[in-house]
Amino acid sequence: RVALQKSARGSYVRDLLGPPPDGLAINGGFFERDRDGTLTPSGLIIIAGTENAPADNRAGSGIIYSGAAGVGIGYRKDLTGRGMMAEAIQVGPILVDPGGKVGVANTRHDRQNRSAACLTPGRFVIVAVDGGLSLYQLAVLMAAPVAEGGLGCDIAINLDGGPSTQASSRAGSQSIDILGGTTIQNALIVSAKPPLP
Repeated sequence: RVALQKSARGSYVRDLLGPPPDGLAINGGFFERDRDGTLTPSGLIIIAGTENAPADNRAGSGIIYSGAAGVGIGYRKDLTGRGMMAEAIQVGPILVDPGGKVGVANTRHDRQNRSAACLTPGRFVIVAVDGGLSLYQLAVLMAAPVAEGGLGCDIAINLDGGPSTQASSRAGSQSIDILGGTTIQNALIVSAKPPLP
């Protein structure tokens, strides 16, 4: 699901992670910071089937979303029917094109903290890089087969990065926090599926 900031000047993801079944929160899409420090989303946000912010051509080439069929990642231009999306964030670029092909052509090594999400057959993977990688390096890592030290992603998308990169995870008595350098406007929350009846 998508979680929004708790105050006008943003929140840290650790403050947006709810009680179980929530298990992990990671920063989501891009945002703007006004002169007074107020944060507003930059690009599409859908929460509980309602559009919270419209799509913006400058806010990223992709959308990560969830719906009745599960989690999906795709190009914004291809995802025009938004009725299937219960929750969504526009962001980008797409790091790994469908089929596991590196989707970033720019090999410039602009090393930043990074956040990303990917889908592999039967798995949804969240990545937070603290210490810096270029978008190209991250894409190569995510596309590379697991046997070669990669993540074997079939498709992957870049989330907001740099000082926004942060994640918080809670599992029983265990917790992990990757602290960000700034507050953020929105986050992705990963929750455990309810048990089957």
